[in-house]
Formats: sequence, C-alpha cells, structure tokens
Amino acid sequence: MLNMRLKKFEETFIDKNIIRINNSVFININYIKSFQSLKNARIEVVLEGGIKYFVSRYYIKNFRERLL
Repeated sequence: MLNMRLKKFEETFIDKNIIRINNSVFININYIKSFQSLKNARIEVVLEGGIKYFVSRYYIKNFRERLL
C-alpha cells in the first residue's frame, strides 16, 4: 500500500517497463502475453497467468507508443 495518489506515484516512478493502463492499474509490459483491440475503442491486455485488463481510451495513446 502506498500513502500517495497514483498520479504522484506515476510522476516519480522510474521503471520504464511499468505503464498505466487505466485509473487504477499499472502493469509491467514485460508480462504482457497478448493484446487486442475491441469494438468500443479499448484494448484488452492478457498478462502471463491469464489475468485480463482493459486499457481505457484515455491511456491508449501512451500504450500504443510504448508497445508499437
């Protein structure tokens, strides 16, 4: 648990492999198994272990820049 807002954490975070994909989730891009575009302008990300997350529209541009 961190005693700070995620926005502040994001600004101070140094690891370039960590990316924010929505308002409450950061992921390590090294653990991405696959991702696919969905109809509603979002991206579904599947991590190793089968955990699925959605990249919100607000964070898609940054996600694409980092992975493509």
